[in-house]
Amino acid sequence: MVAQIGMMFKGRKHQLALEYLDKWGKSFWEETDNRIKELTTTLEHGIMESIKGKIPGFSLSSGDTRTLTEQQKSDVVQRAQHVVNEVQIRQLSDVIDLLDDILKDPQKRYYLTIDRLDEHWVEDKTRYRLIRALIETVRDFKKVRHVKILIAIRFDLLSRVIKLTRDAGFQEEKYLPLYLPIEWTKDHLTSVLDHRINHLVKRRYTSSPVGCKDVLPEKVKGEKAISYILERTLLRPRDAIVFFNSCISRAADRPIITATMIREAEGEYSKDRLRALADEWNADFPSLIDFAMILKSHKHHFPIEHLTIQQCEDFCLSFTIHATGPKDFLSEIASQVVELALSPKDFRRSLFQVFYRVGLVGLKLETYEKFSWMDSGRAAVSSAEISDTTRIAVHKAFWRVLGILEPKTK
Repeated sequence: MVAQIGMMFKGRKHQLALEYLDKWGKSFWEETDNRIKELTTTLEHGIMESIKGKIPGFSLSSGDTRTLTEQQKSDVVQRAQHVVNEVQIRQLSDVIDLLDDILKDPQKRYYLTIDRLDEHWVEDKTRYRLIRALIETVRDFKKVRHVKILIAIRFDLLSRVIKLTRDAGFQEEKYLPLYLPIEWTKDHLTSVLDHRINHLVKRRYTSSPVGCKDVLPEKVKGEKAISYILERTLLRPRDAIVFFNSCISRAADRPIITATMIREAEGEYSKDRLRALADEWNADFPSLIDFAMILKSHKHHFPIEHLTIQQCEDFCLSFTIHATGPKDFLSEIASQVVELALSPKDFRRSLFQVFYRVGLVGLKLETYEKFSWMDSGRAAVSSAEISDTTRIAVHKAFWRVLGILEPKTK
């Protein structure tokens, strides 16, 4: 392939770019760890060649810098940076220029989508740095006029990448023009379910369009059935589909889904969603499920002070005594309460800050405000904004699994 492309270009700059593609393209399909090792070895060799004879006895492989003077350390850093800039970055820039020359027809546009970055394809520390590098590369690729690279990435993973790879001078606002938040409305999700129902039913029974209203009851506990289902999702297609599939499995060969079936499906769905939420945020808060249990048997809406100081202290003591999992922010603040290094009130504020961030609860910070949710576009809430007058709303998706006391229907 590289040889065929090479016939189109004779310039020295293009030939260097093609040589780069030929060199590194051979290892494209290898495991990520192997590619990283190969790149690291190549750069290490280039750096050692650059400093050969300049610093006697020094070797990158030994990793021992204790005998170097500050001036020698500075010299090593400068030479290493020179190798990276002059070899890798320059050659990559040539490749980008080459692609812009090849893909120059304005009538032909190309889209490259990148997904599944949340999967464990390499150890986390390296993965976050590679994702950050990918984002930087996408910025550079804007020079290729007729190619658009689309990265699908969850908000929590993006936040983690920025937090753990932030360096001096980093300005997150420079990345904001690259973001296109994907938000789903209830109408969008209803349309998704309508299409799925129509596909399932039309194939077996009729050629007429069939949608949610044809298979769902009119109301469930006083609410329209479709609203009842969607309000118990985090407004994401996967949530709506999981809930609806659970309803369908209970309907068996019956022509419609009853309100009783929906309520039965909700119990299983609620437990599944809490587990899924914990999996989603496991890298940041591995003990999230344990701490979510502090909400058990509360009302669906309640003032923050209804989670009393005594309850906070008892929970923190019990958790600290029985904790066996990895340490995280939540376990740390619980330990601080037990050690009297953090007040129960500060613990409570920090706890609900996390619950809000992951979508477990909504917050009403002022009496004149409505409840806000993390997925409603509001910026993240700081613990300082949460006061003794703040009201808490537990998301309906988790009512059943947490035994939340629901409002009485009229």
